[in-house]
Amino acid sequence: MVFAALTLAAAVATAKPIAAPPVFVSSIHAATFEAPPGTWICQLASDWVGSDHGTVVFLVPPTACEGTGYPSTARGITDPGPVPNVEIFYAYEMPDIHAPKMCRRVARLMLLGKLHPVCREVTNGTIMLSTRATFLGDEKMELHLDLTTTPARLGGDLAVFRTIAASFRGCRSLWPADGTIKAQWVGAGRKCPRNGRYF
Repeated sequence: MVFAALTLAAAVATAKPIAAPPVFVSSIHAATFEAPPGTWICQLASDWVGSDHGTVVFLVPPTACEGTGYPSTARGITDPGPVPNVEIFYAYEMPDIHAPKMCRRVARLMLLGKLHPVCREVTNGTIMLSTRATFLGDEKMELHLDLTTTPARLGGDLAVFRTIAASFRGCRSLWPADGTIKAQWVGAGRKCPRNGRYF
């Protein structure tokens, strides 16, 4: 969820967006995907404290970044309107809380080895395409992928959306011992990429 900086409880310093690292890994929830070249992120601050729910990959660099909210997908930007982006959101599966909304199905895309419907919404000229799936992370997770774009950019941005979706997978991650629990593996499938990072 990209949000305007004014929603932050306190003023924060601005920072420039940076090129998205090529491989994202959440070692907590055992998930990974590849960010295509030419995409951007607003970095998490080194002292950020919050909840790992994924990230936002910008398809056009925001003018400036202004902090992150408690969920990791709440990236503040200074731009007054939406900036084309793909939000990769995951959470523990809670069907009663995250019940699907009405869906105008316009396409299907490959996600986690299966074709999933793509829903479309248009608000004030901004297009949002979204799809949903589940995967096994540290527990059963639900995955939401949302593309925010404009009519003029739709074709190219949809290709990026499909690329990110096709690369997303659950993986196996080692949780280190912390004094109260032994080290343990979580997730499923291949090990999470060593060259990945959480952003």
